[in-house]
Amino acid sequence: MSSAGAQRLQGASSRGGGRQPRRIRVYDCRSGDKPSSSGPLLETSGLDFNHFLQILHEKFAIHSHETFVLVTTDRKPLDLDRFAELQNGSTLYLLRRKDQALQLAMEEHITFTPHYDTLIRSGLHEYYASEGQKPLPYALAELIDNALWATAKNTGTRTIELRMLFDESLGKPAIVVLDNGCGMTLKQLNNWAVFRHSKFTRKDGYVRPDPVPRSLNSDISYFGVGGKQAVFYIGDSTRMISKPVGSPDVHELVLSKEDFERKERNKEDIYSGVIRNRKPGDSSHVNKDNERFLHALIAEESGKESFTAVVITGIGPQHITFLKQDFEMWTRELAHTYHYYIHGLNGNDMKSSFSNSDQLPKIDIQVTLLEKHPRSPRVMNLREVDNDMQTLYINAAADKFEFKATTGLDTGTVEGVIRYHPFLYDKETYPEDPYAVQEPCNEDDDSDESGIRHQARGKRPIFECFWNGRLIPYTTVSEFDWCAWPGTTSKIPEECYSRFSGVLFTDDKFQVSTNKLTFMDLEQRVRSKETIFTRVVNGKEQRITHKNMFFSWLKNCHEKLDKQVKFLGFKEIVKRDDVTSKKMQHPWATFSSIEWDGNIYKTGQLVKSQKTIPILHGTVVQFLLYGDHDKDVFATGGQVEVCLVRKEFGSFLRLIALNQLPHKLKVDWPDGNPWPENGVRPAGTPLGKMLTCLHINQFITSLHQISLNVVKSNGLSYVGLGNDEEVVSFVAQHTTKWHFFFRKMETLTDPGSYTLLLETMITESGATTFGDENLPSYELKFTITGKDHMSSTLHVGVPFDIPLHLKDCYGNAILSVPSLLPVLKSVKSQLVLYTKLQKKISLVILSSVLYFVLQTYDLKVTLPGLKKDTQTFKVSVLPGNPHSIHVMTEENPITVENGTPVRLNVEIHDEVGNVTAHPRQIVHCQVQGLPPVKIDCSSTGAGQLVTKPINLNIIGGEPQKLKVQFVSKKKNLVLRNNEKIEWLAGGTLGKLFYKLYDEAGRAVPLTDEIASMIKVNWTSPVNLKDLLQGKLPDIQVPTQVLEDRFYQVSYQDQSVSVSFTINNRSVEVTGIRFLRGSPGIRELLFTCFSYMTAVIVKVTAGHPAQLKLVSGPKQVRKGFDEVTDVYFELNFNGSFNNKPIPGPSVSLAVLPDPNKPVSLSVEYDSAARFPAGGTCPGFCSERAGKYTIQFSLHIDETRSLLSNQITINVVANQPVKLGPDSQPPAPVVSCCMDIAHRTLVKNMTLTIMDSYGNPAGQDLGGKVVASIRSSSGDSNKPIPLFDGNIKRYPINLSYRPQSLSIKENSPGEDGSAYTLLFDAEVGHLAYVQDDAAARVISWHIRGDMDCVITRTTEAARRIYDNTQGRQQVMALDSMYVPPLNRGLPHMRNGCMLFEPPGNPVLARELLMSPQEGESCDIVFQNILKETILIDDLDSANNYRREVVQNKMPCPTILTRNGERVSAIGKFGGAQNKAPPIDTLTVFGAPLPQHYHSLIAQAELLCQCRTAVEKRDRAQKDRDDHLLTMNSLQTREKQQDMEKKEKRLEEIERQLSMFVESGRKGRD
Repeated sequence: MSSAGAQRLQGASSRGGGRQPRRIRVYDCRSGDKPSSSGPLLETSGLDFNHFLQILHEKFAIHSHETFVLVTTDRKPLDLDRFAELQNGSTLYLLRRKDQALQLAMEEHITFTPHYDTLIRSGLHEYYASEGQKPLPYALAELIDNALWATAKNTGTRTIELRMLFDESLGKPAIVVLDNGCGMTLKQLNNWAVFRHSKFTRKDGYVRPDPVPRSLNSDISYFGVGGKQAVFYIGDSTRMISKPVGSPDVHELVLSKEDFERKERNKEDIYSGVIRNRKPGDSSHVNKDNERFLHALIAEESGKESFTAVVITGIGPQHITFLKQDFEMWTRELAHTYHYYIHGLNGNDMKSSFSNSDQLPKIDIQVTLLEKHPRSPRVMNLREVDNDMQTLYINAAADKFEFKATTGLDTGTVEGVIRYHPFLYDKETYPEDPYAVQEPCNEDDDSDESGIRHQARGKRPIFECFWNGRLIPYTTVSEFDWCAWPGTTSKIPEECYSRFSGVLFTDDKFQVSTNKLTFMDLEQRVRSKETIFTRVVNGKEQRITHKNMFFSWLKNCHEKLDKQVKFLGFKEIVKRDDVTSKKMQHPWATFSSIEWDGNIYKTGQLVKSQKTIPILHGTVVQFLLYGDHDKDVFATGGQVEVCLVRKEFGSFLRLIALNQLPHKLKVDWPDGNPWPENGVRPAGTPLGKMLTCLHINQFITSLHQISLNVVKSNGLSYVGLGNDEEVVSFVAQHTTKWHFFFRKMETLTDPGSYTLLLETMITESGATTFGDENLPSYELKFTITGKDHMSSTLHVGVPFDIPLHLKDCYGNAILSVPSLLPVLKSVKSQLVLYTKLQKKISLVILSSVLYFVLQTYDLKVTLPGLKKDTQTFKVSVLPGNPHSIHVMTEENPITVENGTPVRLNVEIHDEVGNVTAHPRQIVHCQVQGLPPVKIDCSSTGAGQLVTKPINLNIIGGEPQKLKVQFVSKKKNLVLRNNEKIEWLAGGTLGKLFYKLYDEAGRAVPLTDEIASMIKVNWTSPVNLKDLLQGKLPDIQVPTQVLEDRFYQVSYQDQSVSVSFTINNRSVEVTGIRFLRGSPGIRELLFTCFSYMTAVIVKVTAGHPAQLKLVSGPKQVRKGFDEVTDVYFELNFNGSFNNKPIPGPSVSLAVLPDPNKPVSLSVEYDSAARFPAGGTCPGFCSERAGKYTIQFSLHIDETRSLLSNQITINVVANQPVKLGPDSQPPAPVVSCCMDIAHRTLVKNMTLTIMDSYGNPAGQDLGGKVVASIRSSSGDSNKPIPLFDGNIKRYPINLSYRPQSLSIKENSPGEDGSAYTLLFDAEVGHLAYVQDDAAARVISWHIRGDMDCVITRTTEAARRIYDNTQGRQQVMALDSMYVPPLNRGLPHMRNGCMLFEPPGNPVLARELLMSPQEGESCDIVFQNILKETILIDDLDSANNYRREVVQNKMPCPTILTRNGERVSAIGKFGGAQNKAPPIDTLTVFGAPLPQHYHSLIAQAELLCQCRTAVEKRDRAQKDRDDHLLTMNSLQTREKQQDMEKKEKRLEEIERQLSMFVESGRKGRD
């Protein structure tokens, strides 16, 4: 202990009260006896380390001379510093030595309080959104992610196991995820239990891994969420078992839903638990019967340096069903997810001879599904999955285009690959998803009659997306601009752009959801304009125009890889009446020649057809291609019109398809174990798998079939002679995935010479020759010898073989067998044995056990008279074949009450009484007078039969007797084509029958001729009498439990056939490798259930594999002028036999010299806004625009440092005025008819500007109102009117008028000056009187402040389109009209529920709408709803508390000082505090009331002035009139008028006299 540490502790112990208690639990483990499971608690608060040791000596009676060590649960010795760091509740071990094993499991109480991310991010992602898919594989993937991270630093094989334990005999169903990674320390296990405690928030410090190709860095255990979400999605309990590297202890933690609920009921701390620390292999704490499987799992811990096991129980029934029924599907999905981790950078390229070329440690992810006997375990290594989509894409591609995309945000990098799948002769090679749902066929679609095919990829996107090397399944990228079809101008056909598949590999700088199902920002960022694409060739980037390079690559793929027909010499467009579909009769283009695979065919040439029956000969008339073509064109197919010549019929025309013949048959062995020519194999060795393909030139074709025949030679040397026996016969059809595929054949059990023959057949005729040429074939000769081993699993009453190999004293095999009688003995059972050399030995177990339990027996074989006459081996004995039905009754006869059903418990026993289960085992029960009932005992061997209720007439009160008959039957097994059957290894599949049907579905009677054409591939010859009765030979299932066996029944050389496979898999040990340890003699122990065997091996030192650094410097300190905090790594590497040997790395830190500055860095807020005339370091210009700032640091007279130039953008300030771009001259107008003389303004632009003249109103809406007033201010002067007879001319801000003019004959004085005014009216819907209220309400709805309100949705849509979606809009006709105002929450039925504090008021009632009041009320009721405004925060909280206590919801409350209390009661933080008003867009203030009073008074004064003016004008008119009446002119006019009146009277008198004299003359 250092003196500084002692002083620090003593100082700490000398401080006063207020100290928290610190109790430490100490377990005394020094003695060999088991210590107490609960050690004493020692109070250590205020003690230093020395005082604590004194108490320890007294408490545990430790002698002064005794040697001991005090360690933490992580086995770190306790010293002064560690003692100071101990927390309350810590646990210590008192041991004799540091590595002493614990004799009893110890407990340490821990806490795992949730991290704060649980609150702030718990609702960010919806977990396992399935998008129509089953999410369970992705839940399992979360656990594999953790295992990959844990094994990332393994130098050897990284092993991850998924065990599905669904055998009820071992306990309840469980899923175990086991890895050989680094394990978890106690602290790390505690951190794992904390939800959302990601690697970024843990105190141990996260170091991002170095960049690697494809980002395969295993850094995919990320957020602290997925593992816990996954285990509780799968089940309701998890047990974490882990042993870290270098620790002798195993840590174990259990979390369960049941435990959480119990703690909640008991009001205990939910987020606390217990970690159990124990020695490896100690399962004494497992005492529940339904967890028996844990004993075997824990027993595997011994000898392991480190591991982690995740045990999930309480699994949902739907998950168990899915995992059993869809085993192939979900393992395929996992293989797809981790494809590049399993197979390396280049993926599963089965055409390449190199695997895992990146030299990374091998990753084995193995899945095992264990079910109850007799079902065999299913085992799948994800490396063996060969039908995941990435494997299909890689192996179907002919070329690839690699590229890299770099985003401009934070240097996120995307590596991409585009693969090309060419068209080959008659079809596309783009692979199909075997599990995809196929669209129904459209019978009316005739588009294929002309040879037109659907596009290869269809509507599927190009790119699958991987994050840190792991598939993100729900995110795809359809295409990029540079790889999309450019349109009809393209020189490359459109269908070529549908032949792409692709992959995008990203690093972790792209965000994914916490469940790793979707990317959050990938497509947005890679499609950004800042993203730079470059092509990658041989790992190097090509800095050439990316789009042009892709076009060149695609053009090369199309011209060299697509094998299409080029139609040459266009002639004309014709209509074909011979086509049945009218839709396809026109247009057909005709051509004079074609170019096909390098050959040119022309009209007039003599040709011979292929793939036609019969073979046709004739002359080419023309070539036809459907479509409106007018020049040379490539196509995927077409038709040729041939003039045929036959002697008996003469000439006629016929159309045939274009095709070619194969010339080569290639055979591959996918399992990597080819059989050599003339090879020798023991009986039962599987032959295959075989993958064959046919080639036309260098390309693969699919237009034929391949037949397989295996023939056994009976003493003759040539195939095909009479004594040859055909063992296997099969015809393979072509498939897109496998070409021609032959499964493993395991029926080769008889010794002898064999010949395998593969022949190419024409599909239509079955012929193996064409013309005079033989089609390609393949022949293999081999020999089968007798087997030399026996099965370790036997069945009661079933004979078995024991091969005996005798040798002399020199180790030579004895071929002649002496007359020795072997003796067999068993220790645990009585055996009746019938023995004879080279004959079968019958084994019968005489036992009284009714419920059979799997047992292992030691059998001893003794040959008396030999020097070494005894050998012992282990066998497992299972129940035998069904022998009898046992009805379990308590009385005989059974008494049943009338009107009730009979319940009968039955069991099926073998010949010695063991319960036995076999497939299709049905028990039928017939009670006299009742319908028969049955029970399926296939899985358990037992069941309960329940009959219909018995209703009998009771005669004389006497009981009635009924007879019950039991029969055990097996279901008739109906085999469908390509069906998979599970059958017991070594069993017999019998009672097989067949039927033949004609095209109408009628059964065909069997005849000798028909029966002779029936062939099976599992035995030969076949009994013809049985075939005539429709019976097939029994199938003897092999005793070796390996892979699927293929069986076929065929008629007439496979023209009609049905096939099926039998599955009886088990665990297979493929290889053992010692990862570490010292050389010497070792014993390998193999254990499976209760079976056990051992092998002695000698371990020697292996090849050099790594370098270790013995000593070296810790750190180098050096000053550099141009380096700041630089870290270097010194890597050591070696080689052995040209193979690299990895070595250690030494970190070197170069520390900077603080007295030598080399650069000047200026940090600033890049998001800051600089308004014109505002503040900025140094200055801020009054003119808007971009400016550059640079800082300098003067070091001395000769040196100075300059910072990087900083560009700032000065933007316009708040808009304050409206003005023209340039001041126009004063117009001179007149009230004439000519519009040119009445125009006031023409083509003038008005701009809303800030106080410095910068344009500031580009995003404002509203209108400008033009008006005219007198320049002299004289209100009596008449004012001219605008066109339209209006005083005020409104103009929308978004509209620029061509001209503005006054009306014709407008009022106004000639020669007078007038002023043209323009007032901008921005569209405010409401005003707010109080500044504080305006600030907080505007901030609360700041997202809606710039919204434009329209009357109709159509008008809103037009604004949306005109602004390209940038302008927010709302339409009145789509708004909900709220009901009548309900008032404040404290008011109910006109009465107050409580006295409200803080003067509450509804916020919307403070808004005053000058126009359209009713419509504005609807708008703000939808936006503000019931938001309340109150004085201060305390009043708001008190008001909310009262409302909630009255059982009512409380709306959001705003305070006049800018605080907000949300509707859920949340307040505080920057997001609930309004910023200063000068940073907000706020409601305008209404004009003051005094303004309105003055306006009213001014209006009255104007009216009064007008009345006075009218009175004065009338008085003046009267005075002027009187003055005019008294003037000289008026009097002269009056005198003149009087004279004229007198003259008129005189004339009238004279006229009257003349009239009177005339009347008298007549009289």
